[in-house]
Amino acid sequence: MPILKPKQPVSEPSVESKQNKTANKLRTSARRLMKNIVSQHDQILKLVWQNEEGLTPQQVFDAFGEEAGDALTLSRNLVDFVNAQVPGTIDVSGLPTLTTNPDGTVTVG
Repeated sequence: MPILKPKQPVSEPSVESKQNKTANKLRTSARRLMKNIVSQHDQILKLVWQNEEGLTPQQVFDAFGEEAGDALTLSRNLVDFVNAQVPGTIDVSGLPTLTTNPDGTVTVG
């Protein structure tokens, strides 16, 4: 009766097998992270340039007051980072000029 026979011992996976499994998990996580970053940035762009509340881009930046420049710097750094990993992933070339003023506010156009 097969159920009464001792089970064959399960062999331990090789180091190479463990490495491949771990590397594949890391690759999947990295791709998922990049996809999430790009998706969130796309949502941010829509909030500024296609605001669902009917605000103009200038009104959106004005809502940040003197922190608008920091928000813009963060966005630009994120675009640079993503595009350094995968060139052309986030295209902001068609957007109007954004100027950070000495007081931290941002002027559109």
